[in-house]
Amino acid sequence: MITKRFFLVGFALLIAGALNAQSFKANVEKSELKWTGKKVTGQHVGHIKLTDGMLTIKDNKITSGTFNIDMKSITDDDLADAGYNQKLVGHLKSDDFFGVEKFPVATLTLISVGLIPRSSASKNNIFLLCE
Repeated sequence: MITKRFFLVGFALLIAGALNAQSFKANVEKSELKWTGKKVTGQHVGHIKLTDGMLTIKDNKITSGTFNIDMKSITDDDLADAGYNQKLVGHLKSDDFFGVEKFPVATLTLISVGLIPRSSASKNNIFLLCE
Protein backbone atom coordinates (compact mmCIF):
# COMPACT_ATOMS: atom_id res chain seq x y z
CA MET A 1 0.00 0.00 0.00
CA ILE A 2 1.32 3.41 -0.91
CA THR A 3 0.54 6.19 1.53
CA LYS A 4 1.26 9.87 1.27
CA ARG A 5 3.82 11.12 3.70
CA PHE A 6 4.06 14.76 4.65
CA PHE A 7 7.46 16.28 5.17
CA LEU A 8 8.38 19.48 6.90
CA VAL A 9 11.59 20.34 5.14
CA GLY A 10 13.71 23.07 6.66
CA PHE A 11 16.82 23.77 4.70
CA ALA A 12 18.63 26.58 2.98
CA LEU A 13 18.34 25.87 -0.72
CA LEU A 14 21.07 27.42 -2.80
CA ILE A 15 19.60 28.42 -6.12
CA ALA A 16 21.27 28.96 -9.48
CA GLY A 17 19.57 31.49 -11.74
CA ALA A 18 19.30 35.10 -12.75
CA LEU A 19 17.75 37.61 -10.36
CA ASN A 20 14.98 38.57 -12.78
CA ALA A 21 13.99 34.98 -13.62
CA GLN A 22 10.83 33.43 -12.21
CA SER A 23 11.98 29.82 -12.17
CA PHE A 24 15.10 28.78 -10.33
CA LYS A 25 16.91 25.47 -10.60
CA ALA A 26 18.38 23.98 -7.40
CA ASN A 27 22.15 23.77 -7.19
CA VAL A 28 22.45 20.11 -6.17
CA GLU A 29 26.18 20.34 -5.36
CA LYS A 30 25.63 23.10 -2.80
CA SER A 31 22.29 21.95 -1.39
CA GLU A 32 22.31 19.92 1.80
CA LEU A 33 19.41 17.78 3.00
CA LYS A 34 19.52 16.52 6.57
CA TRP A 35 17.03 14.12 8.13
CA THR A 36 16.13 13.28 11.72
CA GLY A 37 14.27 10.12 12.71
CA LYS A 38 12.88 10.01 16.24
CA LYS A 39 11.84 7.02 18.33
CA VAL A 40 10.90 6.45 21.96
CA THR A 41 14.48 5.58 22.93
CA GLY A 42 16.25 8.33 20.99
CA GLN A 43 16.85 9.54 17.48
CA HIS A 44 19.10 9.19 14.45
CA VAL A 45 20.32 11.80 11.97
CA GLY A 46 21.78 11.65 8.50
CA HIS A 47 21.88 13.03 4.99
CA ILE A 48 20.22 12.34 1.67
CA LYS A 49 21.00 13.78 -1.77
CA LEU A 50 18.91 16.11 -3.86
CA THR A 51 18.69 14.87 -7.47
CA ASP A 52 17.15 18.06 -8.86
CA GLY A 53 14.68 20.74 -7.94
CA MET A 54 12.90 23.84 -9.15
CA LEU A 55 11.28 26.83 -7.42
CA THR A 56 8.94 29.36 -9.00
CA ILE A 57 8.83 32.89 -7.62
CA LYS A 58 6.13 35.45 -8.38
CA ASP A 59 5.90 38.92 -6.82
CA ASN A 60 8.94 38.10 -4.61
CA LYS A 61 7.18 35.06 -3.11
CA ILE A 62 7.79 31.37 -3.63
CA THR A 63 4.66 30.07 -5.36
CA SER A 64 5.56 26.49 -6.31
CA GLY A 65 8.36 23.99 -6.23
CA THR A 66 9.26 20.38 -6.87
CA PHE A 67 12.25 18.48 -5.53
CA ASN A 68 13.46 14.98 -6.41
CA ILE A 69 15.37 13.09 -3.73
CA ASP A 70 17.72 10.14 -4.41
CA MET A 71 16.44 7.63 -1.84
CA LYS A 72 19.38 5.28 -2.50
CA SER A 73 21.74 7.95 -1.12
CA ILE A 74 20.36 7.94 2.44
CA THR A 75 23.07 7.79 5.10
CA ASP A 76 23.20 7.75 8.89
CA ASP A 77 25.66 10.13 10.56
CA ASP A 78 25.42 9.24 14.25
CA LEU A 79 26.14 5.49 14.45
CA ALA A 80 29.92 4.96 14.60
CA ASP A 81 29.69 1.15 14.55
CA ALA A 82 29.72 0.16 10.85
CA GLY A 83 27.52 -2.89 11.44
CA TYR A 84 24.78 -0.97 13.27
CA ASN A 85 25.04 1.85 10.73
CA GLN A 86 24.52 -0.53 7.79
CA LYS A 87 21.68 -2.26 9.63
CA LEU A 88 19.83 1.04 10.17
CA VAL A 89 20.38 2.27 6.60
CA GLY A 90 19.23 -1.10 5.26
CA HIS A 91 16.13 -0.92 7.44
CA LEU A 92 15.35 2.60 6.20
CA LYS A 93 15.73 1.44 2.58
CA SER A 94 13.51 -1.62 3.17
CA ASP A 95 9.78 -1.85 2.56
CA ASP A 96 9.28 -1.17 6.30
CA PHE A 97 10.13 2.47 5.57
CA PHE A 98 10.86 3.88 2.13
CA GLY A 99 10.85 0.82 -0.17
CA VAL A 100 13.83 2.15 -2.11
CA GLU A 101 13.90 -0.78 -4.56
CA LYS A 102 10.38 0.11 -5.76
CA PHE A 103 10.65 3.86 -5.16
CA PRO A 104 14.26 5.01 -5.77
CA VAL A 105 13.23 8.67 -6.15
CA ALA A 106 10.96 10.62 -3.81
CA THR A 107 9.28 13.68 -5.28
CA LEU A 108 8.38 16.47 -2.87
CA THR A 109 5.86 19.00 -4.14
CA LEU A 110 5.65 22.34 -2.36
CA ILE A 111 2.26 23.04 -0.78
CA SER A 112 3.10 25.84 1.67
CA VAL A 113 5.88 28.29 2.57
CA GLY A 114 6.39 30.18 5.83
CA LEU A 115 8.88 31.40 8.41
CA ILE A 116 10.25 29.03 11.00
CA PRO A 117 8.50 30.09 14.25
CA ARG A 118 10.42 32.69 16.30
CA SER A 119 12.89 33.38 13.49
CA SER A 120 13.90 36.22 11.23
CA ALA A 121 13.21 36.30 7.49
CA SER A 122 16.57 38.03 6.99
CA LYS A 123 18.42 34.85 8.01
CA ASN A 124 16.82 32.59 5.36
CA ASN A 125 14.79 30.80 8.03
CA ILE A 126 12.00 29.58 5.81
CA PHE A 127 10.40 26.19 5.83
CA LEU A 128 8.88 24.40 2.89
CA LEU A 129 5.94 22.10 3.58
CA CYS A 130 5.84 19.36 0.95
CA GLU A 131 3.88 16.21 0.26
